[in-house]
Amino acid sequence: MGRFRSFSVYFLLSLIGAHPAASASSFRVLTFNSWLLPAVLGASKDREIRKNRMPVALASTGADLIGLQEVWTTEDQDFLIAQMADRGYSYSARANSVGGGIFGLGRGLIGNGLLVFSKYEMKSAVHLFSFSGFTRADEYFASKGVIHAEVNLPDLGWVDFYNTHLGAVFFEPSRRMWNSDQLKSHEDQGKELLRFVLQTRTHSTQIITGDLNLHPFEWDSKAGAFSLGHLMPLYAQITGSGPKDHQDQAVFPLAFVDTFHEVNPGRTGAFTYDRELNRYVAEGAFKAEPSLYCDYVLLSRNQGVVAPKWSEIVFDRAFSGSMGSEIGSYFLSDHFGVVTEFHTEPSKVAAGATVESKLKPSDG
Repeated sequence: MGRFRSFSVYFLLSLIGAHPAASASSFRVLTFNSWLLPAVLGASKDREIRKNRMPVALASTGADLIGLQEVWTTEDQDFLIAQMADRGYSYSARANSVGGGIFGLGRGLIGNGLLVFSKYEMKSAVHLFSFSGFTRADEYFASKGVIHAEVNLPDLGWVDFYNTHLGAVFFEPSRRMWNSDQLKSHEDQGKELLRFVLQTRTHSTQIITGDLNLHPFEWDSKAGAFSLGHLMPLYAQITGSGPKDHQDQAVFPLAFVDTFHEVNPGRTGAFTYDRELNRYVAEGAFKAEPSLYCDYVLLSRNQGVVAPKWSEIVFDRAFSGSMGSEIGSYFLSDHFGVVTEFHTEPSKVAAGATVESKLKPSDG
């Protein structure tokens, strides 16, 4: 099994001003894959101009909690922690696993790349779980996993907050399908994630942010498109949706609301890794693979005190910037982000209001 450890949370109290007051009845959560790759995994494009833009962009969403993925280096983490503290995010958390070193032949060498920001109090420990296996070959050097922190939100109290990143799976253009062995490893990671949440949850509400590398619907290789009539088995397990044979409630009694599709049920063609809209995807090493919706803000079902109010894809437009004397157009990452606003008035949120997912297989 993967490594399960407890780490100290990294606290930074902002010395410049106070964070904006949150609504008494709502809070916002953002997930974002930053694509700040180190050289060992192949440098990502325009990383410095994008990194320097990120603190302003992240804060502009009004998110109270932020889960970032792919902030791989300590230098980049330190930079973002300092910058976000100046913008009212007084608490940050990271828990990097130790790589395999010489005897591990580089396994997990660069850690997990996970970083969390909060405007509100977090407890002084964060738990780390590293997945026991990896998917495609380049994932070997990362230590994909999940971190767990406890956050105290106004008018709601303590919640369990998780940030995760599952492994990517190689798409084989000649066969127009994903590698089946890697899909199995990916599904194993997803089940380990659910087990970790069950083992560590302490409060009535759990929120998960992350790049799951998982599209809601199964891929039809013959049609070369996603089949809206069939949910991916792991997605069905996580959300408690779809055929009962995709679920194992005896093992995983806790299911999650996919907040974006819950409040936007008609937007099944929206993508966060978008080959058509994002030039980094269109020009990248994996440009032959289909666009995906793979970045999620998930909410535990049946907790009865919180419900998603609205959710939107962000950072889906290019920004203008200059590197030296050259002015250009850049995206913040090869992924877009997702921000969800939650309604938190217990007296007005019906118990079980988030139980039935709106994103289900069609009848035909």
